[in-house]
Amino acid sequence: MNRLPTPHRAGLPHRVDRALAFTLIEILLALSITAVLLGVAMVFYRQVADLRGQVLQESERLAATRLVFDRLAADLRSAVPGAAWGGGFEGDGSSMAFSRSRLEPGGAAGVVRIAFGPIWAVDGTNLAVQGIARLENASIPKPTLPVPSPSSDTSTPIAAPETNSIAEAATNAPVEPLTDQIRYLRLRYWSGAQWLDRWTNGTTPTGVEITLGWDPIEPGVEPEDYAGEAFRRVIALPTGSRISQSKPMEQEELSTP
Repeated sequence: MNRLPTPHRAGLPHRVDRALAFTLIEILLALSITAVLLGVAMVFYRQVADLRGQVLQESERLAATRLVFDRLAADLRSAVPGAAWGGGFEGDGSSMAFSRSRLEPGGAAGVVRIAFGPIWAVDGTNLAVQGIARLENASIPKPTLPVPSPSSDTSTPIAAPETNSIAEAATNAPVEPLTDQIRYLRLRYWSGAQWLDRWTNGTTPTGVEITLGWDPIEPGVEPEDYAGEAFRRVIALPTGSRISQSKPMEQEELSTP
């Protein structure tokens, strides 16, 4: 049996199918498009990550602010007249000290001395707030600014810290901050007729206005011109004098001025 000749064998032209392939220009174009898409995705991811970080930081600051307000409200509302307990109410624009009642675990009532104020640190030629502290039966040390050394032109910091004007005794023990998120603090005291920046007569004021901020105040700037976001709360003291009806004390909580 004879086999039929194939086209190749019959002398017909040989056809070769070329395999499909990408050219160099097509490969470079695809790589360029992929790089652009990856860059856009990375920018979008970075923006989302930054936004998430800002939200978390804002939440931590708000939580710290509310913690300070709630802690001070609990302390001030249990403040006792200081003259009868060996320590009156004293305060200035950034710190205060007072006596408060405390119920012991066994049921016996006691009195504890509270000191509240900023933690200071030397920053060049200024004092900067590094946080807010609350201490019981202790003082909050306040460092002094560096002074020129007699033997040289350089500045040498003073080793022994000075305490705030409200402090009872100096201490060199490290102070653990109640929070380090707060960098601005202002206190005012309601006498029943007007707000005072200082309370020195030992009696308990009718109320205390507490203003907190996350950013430090610039040197030389008045508290009324504070540019940062501030939160204010007024805490009424039950042991204080009766509030004047002609000038009522306004209650504010976590509100910007």
